[in-house]
Amino acid sequence: MKVYKKNFKDLFFELGIENIDDLWALSLFISEGDKVGSRTTRRFRAQDSDDSEKKSVFIKLDAKNTKLDLNLQCLKVIGIIDSGSPPEYVVVGQHHSFDFHVGDRLSINKQSLLAIQKKILDKALQEKLNARIYLAVLDDDSCVIATLNETRYDVVVEIFFKGSGKRDPHAKEISRQSYFDSILKVLTNSDFDKCIVGGPGFEKENLHKYIQTKFSDKKFLDRFIFTQASSPGISGINELIKGGQVKKVLGNINVQKDSELIDTFLLHLAKDKPVTYGLVQIKEALDRNALQSVLISDKFFHENFTEIKNLLLMLEDNKIEYHIVNSETESGRILDNISGIAAFLYY
Repeated sequence: MKVYKKNFKDLFFELGIENIDDLWALSLFISEGDKVGSRTTRRFRAQDSDDSEKKSVFIKLDAKNTKLDLNLQCLKVIGIIDSGSPPEYVVVGQHHSFDFHVGDRLSINKQSLLAIQKKILDKALQEKLNARIYLAVLDDDSCVIATLNETRYDVVVEIFFKGSGKRDPHAKEISRQSYFDSILKVLTNSDFDKCIVGGPGFEKENLHKYIQTKFSDKKFLDRFIFTQASSPGISGINELIKGGQVKKVLGNINVQKDSELIDTFLLHLAKDKPVTYGLVQIKEALDRNALQSVLISDKFFHENFTEIKNLLLMLEDNKIEYHIVNSETESGRILDNISGIAAFLYY
């Protein structure tokens, strides 16, 4: 995220969106009642005229809601026009929405700032995951290739092994080479920095050998990391994210931290260790000073912000940590399935 202006005293921020992770951060940073401003176009019809034309205007909205679509890479901010210029082209009190994408610029006047929102902004303003990281999981049926972002992964393609000639080793080898060539075509056209490859069986080793026969450039070969994954497909992608190789390459990024926290919670739940889930149960645990840390899905955060804002303030006052989990990841979907909010307890 690029910062043009940042004033924590007046809670005024002017920011530029640089990547998809910034959209996710802003979806959590902007709250109902914030004043969000940006330049946009609105259709204007002059009096005594049937014709209308688009005019470039700066509008400031009283934000009511945000909707994030990471597939379209768009953050929609919905609200009511508070002010704008030129004033003759702006109708105060009218409903309006902004669609923000990578490359857009906006201003935000916040009513109040939660500690988690400051943390989210600070992290977004730091150097982000600029490396182009790919994950590939393959077996003798198919290969799933995904890109890895700070907060999630995105599947690029699934390539199927058309293994004709099972009784003809030569025909099968030709099919395998075609399969590997299709995988390499996707990767070499992507200008990746690192590709972590895993999967069950021997196909990843076969791919490794094939790459070594096709390429002699050591710098290119060093961009591949081959590791173990016991499952194919999306399950294998999630397994790679949980594995040690991602941390070695990137450090502890959000998507991996989400996975580790949810896995630990489920393990504690299965072993009847002190954990709980549900908003009512967590409020009760807070009342008896039993809360250690809280996990909240971003979906729950958005849908219940007004209701849980006081809870979050109490968590901050009591120095109880809480972590926002991306609902579009496997970890976030698991958390949403158990109410969207969960906690580790002292007892």
